[in-house]
Amino acid sequence: MRLKELNDNKLKSIKKNTFFSLITIVLRVLANFFLFWTIARFYGAEIFGQFTYAFTVVNIFMFLADFGLDILLITELAKNKDSFNRVFQDFFPVKIIFIALTFVILIVYSLLVNLSSTSFWLLIILNFYLVFTSLQNYFIAFFKGIELLYQETKVTFFYNILLLLVVIVLCYNRASIYCFAFALVIIRLVSLLLVYKCLLDFNVRIKIKFNELQISKYKSQISIFGIHYIFNYLYYNIDTLLLAYILGEKAVGIFQAVFKLLVILLIIPEIINNALLPSLSRLYTENRTTWLKISSLMNKLLLITIFPVVIIIFLNADSIIHLVYSNQYNEAIPVLKVYVFSIAIRFIIEPLGMVLTTSNRQKIRAFTVFWVTIISIILNIILIKQYNIIGAALTANITNFIVLVIYVISNLGICLQWYLNKNVLYFVFSIIVFAFINAYIGNFILNIILYILYLITFGYFVLLNEEERKFAFHNVLTNKNFSIMK
Repeated sequence: MRLKELNDNKLKSIKKNTFFSLITIVLRVLANFFLFWTIARFYGAEIFGQFTYAFTVVNIFMFLADFGLDILLITELAKNKDSFNRVFQDFFPVKIIFIALTFVILIVYSLLVNLSSTSFWLLIILNFYLVFTSLQNYFIAFFKGIELLYQETKVTFFYNILLLLVVIVLCYNRASIYCFAFALVIIRLVSLLLVYKCLLDFNVRIKIKFNELQISKYKSQISIFGIHYIFNYLYYNIDTLLLAYILGEKAVGIFQAVFKLLVILLIIPEIINNALLPSLSRLYTENRTTWLKISSLMNKLLLITIFPVVIIIFLNADSIIHLVYSNQYNEAIPVLKVYVFSIAIRFIIEPLGMVLTTSNRQKIRAFTVFWVTIISIILNIILIKQYNIIGAALTANITNFIVLVIYVISNLGICLQWYLNKNVLYFVFSIIVFAFINAYIGNFILNIILYILYLITFGYFVLLNEEERKFAFHNVLTNKNFSIMK
């Protein structure tokens, strides 16, 4: 089955969800970046380190509260749209239990761990942010599962616009760092009430009633998704906790200045992931060939997007840090040069992970992140002590590469199709040429212009075949309603 033969409604659904996913994620990432950039630039590295440490800890615990139930809800709703109310209610009591346990555990953690007074109170305040966000994540997962991502966009737009306004006011008045934490809690509560109203419009009623038979049915899936969900986030954020324990909160501020900058790049795979996860979950059952072709297209788009960006960031790291932050973050320059390569590896990992999830092999992802998290803890302790902050960046590169190797082995047949062809050889050669030209030019603005030209020429006309170009871009370029389907 060719991509252009996809059912018209399915293609419309994928493209519409991609658009709403784009709006949602861009708004969230930009608002969060503005929040962290404001604190980093105007409050200094130490206070920024305290805030980002507390925020990272809360987000790690939030993944315990979510325990993969949101992703599981999405995949199950995609397969059982006629029973969406029942599926929603099946998981909700389990969700409440995990939220309550996490709330208590985080308080205990705050009391037991040796923290500065500022970090302690930030954790206590943001614990309520955890509760409201985890509930909202579950409600939003309902709309993702039935492929109505515009509902998430609506709520996200409200939350992030309000957050931007509040951050501007707080920064202008040089408010206490605690005010930023309280603002996050209050704004999240308001957005939670908004998304709850959207649920009521779909006649979804909240009932905390345990259905032991149904919970038993999903028990193994909940465990697998939960293990992957928690350890996946822990694996990507354990470096922040270890930096705080080994080097202190200022080191966290330097490291997070780099991470918050690079996380903007992760908008791209997250948009594609959000838009395609429900559709690919369904297509794996309905049409395996189409499922594989769309996954391949996702892989190509991520490759052509990230590798030129990595080269530009590596060559212009000092200019980027000075432009975004200030001279007090000079220590972040070498960290940025090292850490950017782990982002490139994550782009390669993403489509392979999507293949595993949508082909019901989530267990591989769960066990992978579990063991790699342990490796990451050991390497971080060794390398941070030896190389300071750069040690955390080196660890990220090593552990991401280990995950990539495991995912490639797990999808060996698919990877042979994806990577052993002439287009990929052309791509590798083009990236080498791109790197030499940009290094010779040595101008940040010209590097960006060259990147845009590279995407248009090589990315569109060489890397993608005609079928993939039509599927991905035809409607955008011609402004026609999916004429390739007719």
